Amino acid sequence: MLASRVTPITIQHYRLDESIGRGGMGEVFRAFDTRLQRVVAIKMMRVSAGEASAAVRRFLREARAASALNHPNIVVVHDIGETAEGQHYIVQEFISGTTLRSEMTRSVPLPAALDISRQTARALVAAHAAGIVHRDIKPENVMVRADGYVKVLDFGLARVNDAAITTTTTGGDEQTTGSVILGTTAYMSPEQARGAPADTPADVFALGVTMYEMIAGRRPFAGATPAAVLAAIIVEEPVLLSHLHPSVPRGLETLVHRG
Repeated sequence: MLASRVTPITIQHYRLDESIGRGGMGEVFRAFDTRLQRVVAIKMMRVSAGEASAAVRRFLREARAASALNHPNIVVVHDIGETAEGQHYIVQEFISGTTLRSEMTRSVPLPAALDISRQTARALVAAHAAGIVHRDIKPENVMVRADGYVKVLDFGLARVNDAAITTTTTGGDEQTTGSVILGTTAYMSPEQARGAPADTPADVFALGVTMYEMIAGRRPFAGATPAAVLAAIIVEEPVLLSHLHPSVPRGLETLVHRG
């Protein structure tokens, strides 16, 4: 991810030094906590007029869901706040690394793919044990540090203890309001694709899709449009991993396809 320089801005006791990423809900900055003298990451909510109420609820749910979890493979949330102008932000640990999506721009060796998958699975086990379903597991929401340590990010779509389901659909980088389908199209489970509530199996399925993509170098379900991808998820069986990557152990292939 390429970072762009910005003129330093101070919010409370945080100095925003550098923009390091943008997403559907906001922009992330590398910042410095002048009180505790440490580098942090700050996600500033970006929302258009008319969407503020729902977006703020989702934004705050992300912070509360992640802060409720204490696991080495889940990003640590330090603080939340609001600027004088009414812009909400989340302060979290700064992770020196790249997204799994960036890692996948080159071939991911099978041992590394397995290690990343194990660590992500551990994070999901901890979240599910706490009653939290992520609902948007995908390579963009998994960070890999330089030492190989994995951190799961972005609980913006999380369901926390049967909280009301929001009405946002994300397909790729696009967001559309007004649908009961929630998640990122290519990584949805069949239940999500049908519009049913997403529970823990949805996270397991999304991890399986991510594993398949890491190993095969392509997604298991394809289509020219989001609707075609959803249809493929519901009715099609993906090509066996061993047909695309002959060295994949049979047990691993069974595990991925079972997900």
